[in-house]
Amino acid sequence: MQEEPRKPAGSRVKLSDPQILAALIGLFGTLVVALIGLLDRPPAAPAVTPTPGEAAAALVLATESPVPLVSEPALTPVETDYSTWIHLSRLSPDCPTIFVLPAFIQPEHGSRVVMDQIYNEDYYNWPVAHDGSGSVTLSVLVTSQVPGSEWIELGNTLTVDIQASSELPDPLHAAETGACGGAGEVRQFSTVELESSFDALQASTTYSAADFFTLQPGEFEVFKITFHCRRPGRYRLQVSIPYRVLEQRGTLTTPQQTEVICPASATLWDAVSSEGIEYVGEYVWEGE
Repeated sequence: MQEEPRKPAGSRVKLSDPQILAALIGLFGTLVVALIGLLDRPPAAPAVTPTPGEAAAALVLATESPVPLVSEPALTPVETDYSTWIHLSRLSPDCPTIFVLPAFIQPEHGSRVVMDQIYNEDYYNWPVAHDGSGSVTLSVLVTSQVPGSEWIELGNTLTVDIQASSELPDPLHAAETGACGGAGEVRQFSTVELESSFDALQASTTYSAADFFTLQPGEFEVFKITFHCRRPGRYRLQVSIPYRVLEQRGTLTTPQQTEVICPASATLWDAVSSEGIEYVGEYVWEGE
């Protein structure tokens, strides 16, 4: 068998060989693509070496807790002023009522003109007088106007502020006026004594049959107080009552003063009759 001739050890690879040529073309294309990519890349920023102070500041910032996000401010709850939803009337005279006639009204027995003068005026704001017995009964109306379903608690002790004077009108004419309404439950408080020896004093009156009162929305209570004159004088009265709604406590005061006159002497008239004002009589009262 004849052997195949071997290539000499030092023989060279010919570039004209098709396989070699294809490999070279592929390598050249790869180099071109890489070169284009390098040319399109933006130049890298030069490296900056931080100073020792900057490096320390960066270390402090890195160790601090993160800054919390800023949130909406919390709404401050507004406390409701429940006193604006509780109606307290002025001290009103009980029925029947003896009012002190103003000086411009000169009563005359049987006069319809005088009757018209009285009823055309706001006589409920006139001073109240006793009929010779030395006592006057007044009442105050408390009404719950609280919206919603909250209940009101009222105390069973009222405070009476009294301003006293010994000056009295002379002569003094007093007339029974007004009409009585229907019956209803009232709370009779203890008697308050009126003493003109002091210019100002404060008294308390209590309803002993209950520790407190409660009002649902729309409910009301009528508190009645008898004022007993110890000496002749002129007295201006205001009443205060404690209340509680939920955990809010406060005090309500009648919006205006009510004047009571305890006369040493008076001429009494009847202004209820439709026939005209009628003379009743005169009385002298020296106090107790």
